[in-house]
Amino acid sequence: MIRLCLLSLLSGVLFAQAPPGFFNWWDSPIANDLNLSEDQKKQIRSIVQEHRDRLIDQRAALQKAEAQFADLFAEESPNPARADQVIEQLAAARTDLTRTMSRMMLRLRAVLTPQQFQELQKRRPRMMQGPGAGPVNRQRLRQFQPQRRAPAPAKPPGTPI
Repeated sequence: MIRLCLLSLLSGVLFAQAPPGFFNWWDSPIANDLNLSEDQKKQIRSIVQEHRDRLIDQRAALQKAEAQFADLFAEESPNPARADQVIEQLAAARTDLTRTMSRMMLRLRAVLTPQQFQELQKRRPRMMQGPGAGPVNRQRLRQFQPQRRAPAPAKPPGTPI
């Protein structure tokens, strides 16, 4: 039972490494269709390079925190004080990564013209549209929602429970 719970939690954790709606459009064929100027391409490369090392470190910190959480969760009797510490580290690692990626994405967005941004929005992968929306994310959310059951048929009066 504990392993099943751990597996359910980790499946959500593994996909939580990027902010909702994030995709690396600057490395995809979509970027070619935006008619970026050479100056825009240079700015985009610079912004991505500026954030690259920090993102690598923050992803590693998140993976480490996730591994510590998995280890803690697998213990027969987790220590509550240690659990709080591990959970705080995990939350902080996710927050740091999300903050850095979001700032980078906003800076990249500022490089685009309004027309290029509209074109990018049209071409982004369908599963990434909207905060946390899309077929993959909706399917993942369903895993954690209680299943609705059909109501039990009514029993005739006087029938024992």
